[in-house]
Amino acid sequence: MNKALKSVLSALSRKLLILAMTSVISFQVMAVDEYRKYSTEFIAPKGVVAVNFRFSQGRVSSAYDQDGNLEKFSDSLSGIPLDTFGLAGDSTDVDLRYQTEFLELTVGYGLTDNVAIGVQMLIGESCSDASLETQNGFGQLLGGALTDPDGNFAYSDIDSHCESGVFAPILGAAWRIYEGKYDSLIFLPGIRLGGATDAHDPDVLFQPIIDDGTDDIIIRFDYFRDLTHSFDIAGQFEYAYALPDERTMRVDQSGIPITPIAFKEKVERNAGDYALMDVEFGYRFLDDQARVYIAYYIKDKQKDKFQSDSGLSTEFLEENSDFRDEEYRIGFTWDGVPAWQAGTVPVPFKAEINFWESFRGKNFFKYYFTEFKVTLAF
Repeated sequence: MNKALKSVLSALSRKLLILAMTSVISFQVMAVDEYRKYSTEFIAPKGVVAVNFRFSQGRVSSAYDQDGNLEKFSDSLSGIPLDTFGLAGDSTDVDLRYQTEFLELTVGYGLTDNVAIGVQMLIGESCSDASLETQNGFGQLLGGALTDPDGNFAYSDIDSHCESGVFAPILGAAWRIYEGKYDSLIFLPGIRLGGATDAHDPDVLFQPIIDDGTDDIIIRFDYFRDLTHSFDIAGQFEYAYALPDERTMRVDQSGIPITPIAFKEKVERNAGDYALMDVEFGYRFLDDQARVYIAYYIKDKQKDKFQSDSGLSTEFLEENSDFRDEEYRIGFTWDGVPAWQAGTVPVPFKAEINFWESFRGKNFFKYYFTEFKVTLAF
């Protein structure tokens, strides 16, 4: 074989290798024909491992009520008469806010070019920043009444509190069930193991919780459509069926969220299922290396149902347990594959930064979230 032919074959093999590896990007489905496809999820090609890191920080100090009106998150806790706690005076005055930071780690492995399996873990910390006072300055007395181990309430913690660790791992798969010239559809079934990491403690008054502690069967579809002229649209639909379980709770009988310890018991729970939809409209530029987008997100959850073996009323636990959360998201994505092709970085990668904000809801927090994502392929 002459040197010229060897040179041509070597160059061709290198180009084919580069073309194969560029399909492994940050939960994306890449180009067919001349179009590069973006999606909210990704299927790793056969034998390839992809790792996605999602760093997120959020805060909340207000919430939407049953009628969709925005109010301070602590409003429902303030104004409780002090005689409820065996004290003289006017009422409670509570200031409460939450802050959450977490790393979501997702690892996927391609069984074929159209089927992958993976695991997702949420590693994080959620903290409450709470102060509990009274209108006449008897906050210390109120705290003592709530934490007295021989008293009616016997809470172990009523101040600022943090929970950290691994929350609700998800085991799942992804199957590209359709791929056309300009669009694709992915099916993503999974199971969330929330019960295995449930941190709920009925003796912590202001406990921040990242996950609701349910085991869920998840059915999800991701659809992508290239609109040509550098525009695209990505849609996601997810439905989660919550499996029945048991949980130790304070089954309130007084209509206020501060409950005597006498009403603590293990109850049967049928948490409400939820459905969510996310629609993202994007524009690509700089030879498809950069992408900006805006998205609309909505999540609807049904009411929880509880059953007390002792016959206590669970009406307060069920009341307002359904919710709706509507958010917008804006973001920017940078595709690092060209830099990898040029030899300036060792692996193909994708980086993304976005901002979420709730703008409408019911029985749910008003969130502000900032996220940063990095995905590497090996």
